[in-house]
Amino acid sequence: MEFDLEVTIHRPVAAVFAYVTDVRNVPEWQESAESAEWIEQGRRFRERRHFMGRAAELELEVTTLEPERRFDIRTLNSPVAFEIRHSFAAVDGGTRPHRPVQRSTDRLGVGELRGDDERRTIERPHLLAQHGFDERAGVEVDADADVSRERRNEVLLQIQSGRLVHAVAQATPDRPCPDLSGGTAGLPEKDFALALEDGLAAPLPPVPAGPVPADLPRHVDFRTTTTTFNRRYAFVLRAGHVYYRAQPAGAWARLPVPSCFDGDVRGISVDDDELVAIDRARHVFTMDGALRPPALFNWTERWGPPFWTGAGRRLPDGPLWSWSVLSPAEDRTWTDSAGNRQPVGDEKVSHVWLVRDNGRRLVYMDPWLPADDSYEMCGPQRGRFRAVAMSAAASTVFVMNSAGAMYTRLYDFDMSGADSFFDHYSYEDQRGKHSSYTA
Repeated sequence: MEFDLEVTIHRPVAAVFAYVTDVRNVPEWQESAESAEWIEQGRRFRERRHFMGRAAELELEVTTLEPERRFDIRTLNSPVAFEIRHSFAAVDGGTRPHRPVQRSTDRLGVGELRGDDERRTIERPHLLAQHGFDERAGVEVDADADVSRERRNEVLLQIQSGRLVHAVAQATPDRPCPDLSGGTAGLPEKDFALALEDGLAAPLPPVPAGPVPADLPRHVDFRTTTTTFNRRYAFVLRAGHVYYRAQPAGAWARLPVPSCFDGDVRGISVDDDELVAIDRARHVFTMDGALRPPALFNWTERWGPPFWTGAGRRLPDGPLWSWSVLSPAEDRTWTDSAGNRQPVGDEKVSHVWLVRDNGRRLVYMDPWLPADDSYEMCGPQRGRFRAVAMSAAASTVFVMNSAGAMYTRLYDFDMSGADSFFDHYSYEDQRGKHSSYTA
């Protein structure tokens, strides 16, 4: 993907160029950066950043250096490969740096973005603030970033963090709900209200009060694909419609569902504040806000890279599946096999777990990851175990076979050792060693 950042700075080109090319200044004008230092002066440097609740270290190299004209860099050791080109042009009263960013596809699922949403990607307008280049000194953020001036200081999206606020899902020929490209699913909790204010999500009006099926249960005790619950609500699927009630004994009501698949819901699963539903064709839909008041429930069809903005996904065939969410708001930490508490980070870890191949394989889909069906967890008894029942929550997977033998395992993409960008892994015994979690 590629997006641009342009500002006007009322200082000479030489001063702006000298400031930007001294990488030690990066933490002053890029919010996620904690430090930056040269490894080889003018050629390679190292950055330490903190975003999405975690620390990361990147090594970059300078690919182009033309005094007062160009300063281009690219990553060397990051799973999110990107290139940044800085150009500097003298304008009336100062300098206009132009900063297009290109990211390539990677194992975290960074793909290609299109459309006006690329231009909405912004950084804080306190660019070069400590050198008098802030808004009070005349920094002018390009109006092409379709965000009001007073909102810019709130930073809806950082280039470095990859936290997307504006959805850019692309329609496909068999996509049933092309209008469901917004929604708050996948956003940090702190951005939920802001997304509603900015029109990213549009909660549906409540279904008019009326009779509900007489056979709705008094209690929902098991999480299946027709009955499910979180700590605030119970949900039940009946004849293509979803019904919900407040725990423990509220009145049942019909859940507002987008008209494009209302009456055609064939499976549901909820965990934390997200509910997943599938239709007859097994298209995946996500409702966010499932721990909030019903007036804030909102749906999206987005799924897949980059960062849960993809064009959607179908659930593979199979009756056994379950939605699992590990979140900083509800869980905060998880405990690794060495007994160390690890932080969840600022973003949730969300998977659909599925049982495949006659109960012998446990695979998962993640809305951030490519849809290549390559993500799998080794099951009990090294694949000899045949599951007939399965459920998952907070990255804990439960399976049972026909004899009643039951197993659980704590596992997700981050815990498995696959996310070396945010996490550090070791084959050495980590018992008693320092944990990255701080209360």
